[in-house]
Amino acid sequence: MEKKYLEMTKMLNFDVESIQSLIKNRKWIELDEYNKIAAIYDFVRNEILFGYNSSDLPDFNERDFVAKEILFWADTSGSVNQDALEAVYAEIRGVIEQFNGKIKGKLGFFDTDVTTPISFENINELEKIIPYGGGGTDFTVVFHYIKSNMKHDLSAVIIIFTDGYGLFPEEADIPDIPVLWLIDNEDVNPPFGKVARLRKAQQ
Repeated sequence: MEKKYLEMTKMLNFDVESIQSLIKNRKWIELDEYNKIAAIYDFVRNEILFGYNSSDLPDFNERDFVAKEILFWADTSGSVNQDALEAVYAEIRGVIEQFNGKIKGKLGFFDTDVTTPISFENINELEKIIPYGGGGTDFTVVFHYIKSNMKHDLSAVIIIFTDGYGLFPEEADIPDIPVLWLIDNEDVNPPFGKVARLRKAQQ
């Protein structure tokens, strides 16, 4: 491999402690060059949500990002702790950064009720949105809200951050929008939609 591709850059400083710790913990330094590349590629591709591209999202094209909003819902029931909520904001920031301002989003919260989703177009606006909740978990309220309030202005995709423990609606009651569940454990498998596991579950 050419030396220029291995040199540190302003964008990637691989001498920082967090990256060096990752290399040590994963024992990548012990691998030969081919397997180092394969292991690191696999880590970024499969363990970092939205690590290389939008394949973690349900199928839709780039025009959908420009024309429509992504609707994020965060579970704020009593079983979801502060660390999980911080992970929600971190993942949404990652989406904003990846698509470099091409997307608009709304973020709502739910337990057994929902908050009205709040629009954002950048990280500063996102971080002004305050979580609210603390009760049980009922996913049906999310889809009931969408059908009642957004049926004439559907988003490109629904992304739901949750631990997955709650009451699911019947699939027949789901609007015709791709659904992605981002779940922080390996135990729960929703009855519909696409599922990705948050990094917490992979550590």
